[in-house]
Amino acid sequence: MGYVKENLLKGEEIKYTAHIHWAAFLPGIFWSLMAILATIFFGGESGLVFIPVIFWVFAAYRFCKGLFLKLFTECILTSSRIIYKYGFISRQTIELQLSRCEGVSVNQGLLGRILDYGTVVVTTGGPTNRFSVIADPVTFRNYINEQIDIVHTAKNGGVAKTDSLGIADIKPIQQPKSSAEEIKELSELLKQGLITEEEFKTMKNKIINHN
Repeated sequence: MGYVKENLLKGEEIKYTAHIHWAAFLPGIFWSLMAILATIFFGGESGLVFIPVIFWVFAAYRFCKGLFLKLFTECILTSSRIIYKYGFISRQTIELQLSRCEGVSVNQGLLGRILDYGTVVVTTGGPTNRFSVIADPVTFRNYINEQIDIVHTAKNGGVAKTDSLGIADIKPIQQPKSSAEEIKELSELLKQGLITEEEFKTMKNKIINHN
């Protein structure tokens, strides 16, 4: 989390930390099994020894790739952004402003649902962003949606409160209407035939006298 902490904005807080699932090692496990089978069937053949060697090299590569993904990936939800960083020497970073996020979804196959991992997809006005092999992706999605609601409500002049479970309760501020606005609404109702002329005058007098 070093990169994220070093790049937090003033007043910005970390709300959720997503983790890479151990399923990142599944390709390495698969190719290791293939390498074992290749060793059993071709290891004793002098002219075919290169076959299991190729499998073992590829298995090692997939294991290393999964290890790097696990160790050098940060995926953090803050009070205003989603920050994703991958890599150690060569670094790739994605920073999404929550105010620009349009939708969040989760893609899970059968194995992903069994082991509880998946891809969290965040759409904005630009490219679609995919965060793969995320552990407990549904919880991550829910936190993102809650924080998006809070950001949008605050932007529109509302207040967002959270209960003891941390669930956002969005309550926009209702600004009182002026007398002119209320009378204008009554005029529209009169034009639509929803109230009579007499009712219009009575309610109009009440608004004027009340103010």
